[in-house]
Amino acid sequence: MKRLLLSSMMAAGMTLSAIAGEGAGNGGGAWVCQNDDQLKTIRWAKLVDLYEAEKEFQLPLKSFGNHNFHEIIDIQKVRLFSLNKNLYEVLTSYFEDVESNLREIDADLELIDDSLYRVRPPVRDCLDGEVKYIQVANYTHYGSVLINKYQFNNEKFSEIDKAALMFHEAIYAYLRDRYGDSDSVRAREIVGYLFSNLKDVEISEKIEEVIGYVAGGAPSMEFVKIPAGSFTMGSPSDEKGRDNDEQQRYVTITRDFEMMTTEVTQSMYFEVTGKNPSYFKKQEHCPDSFETRVSHITGDTEPLCPNNPVEYVSYYDVQSFISSLNAKTGMSYRLPTEAEWEYAARAGSGAAYSFGDLAEYLSEHAIYEKNSEGRTHEVGSIRTYSNLPNAFGLYDTHGNVWEYTLDLYVEKPKDVVDPLSQRSVFGSPRVIRGGGWGNNSANDLRSANRSLNWGGFGTRDIGFRLVRSLE
Repeated sequence: MKRLLLSSMMAAGMTLSAIAGEGAGNGGGAWVCQNDDQLKTIRWAKLVDLYEAEKEFQLPLKSFGNHNFHEIIDIQKVRLFSLNKNLYEVLTSYFEDVESNLREIDADLELIDDSLYRVRPPVRDCLDGEVKYIQVANYTHYGSVLINKYQFNNEKFSEIDKAALMFHEAIYAYLRDRYGDSDSVRAREIVGYLFSNLKDVEISEKIEEVIGYVAGGAPSMEFVKIPAGSFTMGSPSDEKGRDNDEQQRYVTITRDFEMMTTEVTQSMYFEVTGKNPSYFKKQEHCPDSFETRVSHITGDTEPLCPNNPVEYVSYYDVQSFISSLNAKTGMSYRLPTEAEWEYAARAGSGAAYSFGDLAEYLSEHAIYEKNSEGRTHEVGSIRTYSNLPNAFGLYDTHGNVWEYTLDLYVEKPKDVVDPLSQRSVFGSPRVIRGGGWGNNSANDLRSANRSLNWGGFGTRDIGFRLVRSLE
């Protein structure tokens, strides 16, 4: 059986020297040369390849320095799920293939001497004390990259290669959790076996198809289609809490668009910008999900409440975020117009709220002063309370944080077809919608309620969500 497995792995492109550790880095690590070309040290660390990938290639992974092994596995499994709901469906056939061959593989693996993975890697191209070669991911060719003075050359990795590297690591963590510990021969060979049977083009196509742009900080965001249509914008004169700037008019949205189901989270914002400007980001603000991450921009460690909406962002911060995201993804994300926002928030409802006129039901849908405990909460799709979406499947269109729109504030807007107020007036305030965690009146969370913010500064109760056009 041992001979059969080794033959099959070699036929799949895995040489015996690679199995024994030559050039494979023995499961992760870096070696440093002395002037006499002798091995000086081998630095071993669990998931060192994953850490280096995050650090040097700016993959949107987590910093694992403060977690034990089992916590690392849990975190990475959550990350794998969060990338895309369809990801596991695509991976199912791969896992089934592994499962169907597991008994044979398992028997063979127990015959392989674990010491094969503890052979010292040979000295590598040492010159003037510089390391010239290293493996980032030790089980596929994606890990091979030339380096100079310990710095990875980002140009050697295409964006899809970076995505494939992350894909590999996520599966590796999954399999390792199921089939062995961090030094398990079994887990390593299962992963090697799995990936040795996939061509690089096939992996790239799957990554692109399922995840889209992953590397370099493009977060996973869920959108729903909002169909074109017409609605009565504003509020009737007898609606409780109505303001004078909510006069009704019949508005038409002529084009379909897609809107995020949630507000942009701190995690999403951090993955693009490497920053977290939010006020509510301490452990006391999210005891069940608090974490720290290393910024791929500054190298600093930032605290995050990853699933809470990002806030304390100015309108111009938001536009900078969108520009970076569009550059990374090739997409055309933007803020919704005020009309698009209200149309989507109402989701066909002509009442004060998306669920009707009765404010006593607001706590089932929204985070506001009566249930917020003075802070933001996780976005509605994640939290298990006050999380009912509207008929379009949008969460938090009432409460949690106010949301920026594209429009400059006009007290009595008049346009009725794809309206957008963009007066060229320096310092004009932007319209914000939806109400936030600090509003103590249900009236402030009505679908028609309007407020404004001077775009040059942010506050702890204003965030945003994105839309994208379908044309």
